[in-house]
Amino acid sequence: MQANPNPSQVRTPAGLLSFFSQAHVPTEYGNVQVTVFVDERVAGRGTPSHEHMALVFGDVREGEDVLVRIHSECWTGEALHSLKCDCREQLDAALTTIAKARRGVVLYLRQEGRGIGLGNKIRAYALQNQGLDTFAANRALGFADDPRDFSIAGEMLAYLGVRSVSLLTNNPLKISGLEASGIRVVSRRPMPATTNPHNASYLETKNAQMGHDIRSWLDAQVGGPSHITFTAEQVGERVAELAREIARDFAGKELVAVGVLSGGFMFFGDLLRQLQLAQAELGVAPITLHCGFMGLQSYGDGERSTGVLRTTADLAFPVSGKHVLLIEDIVDTGMTLSYLRENLALRQPLDIKVCALLHRSRHASTQRPLDYVGFSLDTDDFVFGYGMDYKQRFRELPFIATRG
Repeated sequence: MQANPNPSQVRTPAGLLSFFSQAHVPTEYGNVQVTVFVDERVAGRGTPSHEHMALVFGDVREGEDVLVRIHSECWTGEALHSLKCDCREQLDAALTTIAKARRGVVLYLRQEGRGIGLGNKIRAYALQNQGLDTFAANRALGFADDPRDFSIAGEMLAYLGVRSVSLLTNNPLKISGLEASGIRVVSRRPMPATTNPHNASYLETKNAQMGHDIRSWLDAQVGGPSHITFTAEQVGERVAELAREIARDFAGKELVAVGVLSGGFMFFGDLLRQLQLAQAELGVAPITLHCGFMGLQSYGDGERSTGVLRTTADLAFPVSGKHVLLIEDIVDTGMTLSYLRENLALRQPLDIKVCALLHRSRHASTQRPLDYVGFSLDTDDFVFGYGMDYKQRFRELPFIATRG
């Protein structure tokens, strides 16, 4: 295919795009034919977003079952190496796969932030930092969950002479978008998800809400089936609700907050931060707050309890005559909690209340009632994330996951 100096004379079949330029470019993936198209619907608006590219390897004209990847521009991932997505890794994987096959096309669409643009994408990130998931942030800004237009991908392939494709994607919308534009998708090849603690919730959200076929990073990391049980957004909302309850109940009182190490440190810190906010929000009398930690250990191999408790840390000040709030990450059999209650009762506090982020509900009939509970669990699966570890790993995850 030769470059045409008069782009207005060459249009794609439906007239959505016009050919603009073409050249061969040497890359680390090999020699690539780069073809640039102009989107006639937005051309002339003073923005480069109307330029889309086809990166062609080998001869694809009249091609059947051509390897194709539809990739949307991601400046934050590709230029900044942002950890909030896996776009750069997906682009690299697609180029590598197609280069090895020596025939195929990567369609690089200028649809930053799933089509909302870079500025709005950063606005969406700000909302995500406040607890919204990727789709809720879009909706808060007035956009659809995924407003991208994949018909232009079909137009580009039709212009290149591609008849049918094997699509490299986890996204069902790309399949339906191509087929609606007349390009037959004969097969789909899933793309491996490159996941880290910063984007795991994002990928799981795409999997749960948009039907993306993403093999969980957690499965590979923990060596078995796992899933996110409570998202970072759900955890944040529930912690704030618990803080408001505690602020009302202890308004104007002297309270000793006792965190239980090590799994409860993230919950302890977030709860007390939210408690300060809740007192101001509710306008209640301030709590005179003292903070300390106690540490117990009973997990021998990281997954099963030994049944024997070992004290690893104790309070450095008395609790006599004060209200005590025990803050636990999870109450399972209740063995740790019973030990702590008995230990603290000997120190003559006014009373002892318990706040647990998680409670195994199947043990409820054999335990003393808890005063504040974040979430009930009806499973025996091992829990990790949000301060809780699995074999000394995954405490830093912002969500709560289960293995089993």
